[in-house]
Amino acid sequence: MMDNSRISISFVVIGLNEEASLDGCFQSITKAISKLDSVEYEIIYIDSGSSDRSVDIAREVRNCKIFKLTKNRSASAARKVGELNAKYNYILFLDGDMLLDVSFLENIFSENILSDSIVGCIGLRQENTFNYFRNEFEIKTKDFYKNKNMSNVKHIGGAFLVCRDVLIKSGGFQPDQIMWEEQLVLSNIMSLGYNIKCINIPFIIHNNRKTTSYASNLRSYCKRYGTGYYFSHYIFNSYKNGSIKYTILNQSPFFCFLGFFSLFLFISFFKVKYALLFLFIFSLIYIIVFGKKNLAHSVLRLLSLVRYFFTSKNKFEFCWKYENK
Repeated sequence: MMDNSRISISFVVIGLNEEASLDGCFQSITKAISKLDSVEYEIIYIDSGSSDRSVDIAREVRNCKIFKLTKNRSASAARKVGELNAKYNYILFLDGDMLLDVSFLENIFSENILSDSIVGCIGLRQENTFNYFRNEFEIKTKDFYKNKNMSNVKHIGGAFLVCRDVLIKSGGFQPDQIMWEEQLVLSNIMSLGYNIKCINIPFIIHNNRKTTSYASNLRSYCKRYGTGYYFSHYIFNSYKNGSIKYTILNQSPFFCFLGFFSLFLFISFFKVKYALLFLFIFSLIYIIVFGKKNLAHSVLRLLSLVRYFFTSKNKFEFCWKYENK
C-alpha cells in the first residue's frame, strides 16, 4: 500500500537551450513544494547539450543535481537519466519550458489520489504558443489532453507524476525511442495492471516556442528516421515488451484503420469493385468517427510501418555524466 503521508518526490527536468524558461520552471517547483506540509525532494536537471545559460541557471537551484548527455541525445534518454538517478518514491517529469501549477501536488496528496492501482497522474495542461509578431505567448488550448475527470489516460506527454518503483518495474524510458517514448511507457505500465489517471485540476502551463505545421509534420513522416519510423519502433517495442494489447487500446484509430485496410485487401482478391466500395464507405465512417486528420495520420503510419521493415535500425549511444555544481 502506498503511504501518501510520507511524501518524497524527485523532480526530473530536461532541457536544451531553455534559458528563457528554465528559471520559471524551477521557481514553480519551489512554490509547489512550499505548499506541502512535509516533503523530501530533489531536483534533477538533465541537459541535452545547451549552448546557452541553461546549465548555469540550474547550478543556482538548491537541491539540484545536474547531468549532461554526452553521446546521442533525445528527450527519452534525458528522462532515463533522471529515472536512473532519482531516489524518492515519486518522480515528476517536466520539460524546461513548463510551469508546474503551485497547487497540483497539494491537491493530489491531500485527496489521496494515488493508490496501489493508480500509480500516476496528470492534470489539465494549458498549451501556449509563441506569437513572434507580438513577442508574447498566446493560449492555444486550456485542456490539451481532453480527458474526463479521473479517467484512465490513453496519452501522456512529457509531464506526469508516477511511482518510481512501478516505472522501473515496467522498464521505464527507452533511450533509443526518440519519439512516442511516453506512449511506450504508458503501455508498459498498463500491461502490469496499473493505471495513470487524468485529474480535472490545473497541472502545467507549457510555453512552447517551437511551431509545427502540416508541411513540417509531413516532412517528419518522410524522413528516414522521423515520426513514422519511431511510431513503428514504438509498436514493435510494445510487442516485444508484451504490452501490445494496451498499445492497440491507446492507438485505437490507427489499429481500426489497419484492421479495415487488411479487410479491404482481402476482399480485393475476390471482387475489386466491392473492395473499392467498401473502402469508400469505410473512409466516410472513419472520418465521421475519428476525423480527417486521424485518417491522414493513419495512412502515413501504415506506409511507415511497411517502410520500417526495410530500414536499417538507428543505432543509439546512451551516455551521460554528472556535472558538479
